[in-house]
Amino acid sequence: MGGFQQLLSSFSSKGNAGLASNAVPETRPFGVTVASIAVAIIGGLNILLVLVLLGLLSIESSLLYSLYSSPLASGAASQVAEATGYNSLIFLILYYTVLGIGHLYIARGLWRLKPWAYWGVISIEAVTILIQLIILVGNHNGAGFFANIYVPFLIAGYLLVIGQVRRTFRVPF
Repeated sequence: MGGFQQLLSSFSSKGNAGLASNAVPETRPFGVTVASIAVAIIGGLNILLVLVLLGLLSIESSLLYSLYSSPLASGAASQVAEATGYNSLIFLILYYTVLGIGHLYIARGLWRLKPWAYWGVISIEAVTILIQLIILVGNHNGAGFFANIYVPFLIAGYLLVIGQVRRTFRVPF
């Protein structure tokens, strides 16, 4: 058993460039902790938004049902469904459900220092920044743009720029 313990201690020594350089550090950088909490909060807010949208969908469907049940207003009910964007509400529910679950899953991976979580958060924040740029072109609301792009830009920038974080997640550059 002494040989096995000596072998383990040789891998953990600072002078050895073997497995010890590829091992995940036991301590999480403070910024990664903050980033994982921020990503989890964003995911939780997305799930909360899904619950609100489900409530709106329930109200809208009950209104449409009452319009459809009236024999005189069946044409009006289809006009109401088109005007309120019933299908777009369902799309928003699906979109924010996937986004919320994705954020929560990636936050858990960041918390546990999983290498896939690094690339997952970079990609999900890049998509968020891209969507905000598209929204900016569409409605020219600069204040909303900066409010919605600030946190994703900070999280992605921190993970890309800080060397200790890149070493923690074993990023080659």
